[in-house]
Amino acid sequence: MLDPKSARATYKNGVLEVFLSKTAGKREGERIKIE
Repeated sequence: MLDPKSARATYKNGVLEVFLSKTAGKREGERIKIE
């Protein structure tokens, strides 16, 4: 399970890195807006 509220991303030299923290709990969906 991932915590979408902890999501962060960086774009440097043509490389997109996305970081998400793992969490325990039930599975449920949530959308993360990517611009």
